[in-house]
Amino acid sequence: MKFAINKPNFSTDGVWYLMADGEYFSYIGDDKPPERFASKHRIRLGLGYRQSYKWRFEILAMRDEARETLEDEIQVDAYMLDLRVKWFL
Repeated sequence: MKFAINKPNFSTDGVWYLMADGEYFSYIGDDKPPERFASKHRIRLGLGYRQSYKWRFEILAMRDEARETLEDEIQVDAYMLDLRVKWFL
């Protein structure tokens, strides 16, 4: 999901925007699989800026959570920071 903050749309230069998304991975089945099929959640929140058509900058904070299939408790697997510089030709 993206939301423009200071301009009416994303095609305008100088627009600041918020980004957010989430993912959920899970094993679908009746039998208990090996540990490599852990349930996993990922949440990403970020801020972006479009300087011009060619140059865009984004920063995303991410959090991964995982639950091993033989355990019931979800644990934080990782915290990440994703810095992006996009250059379009």
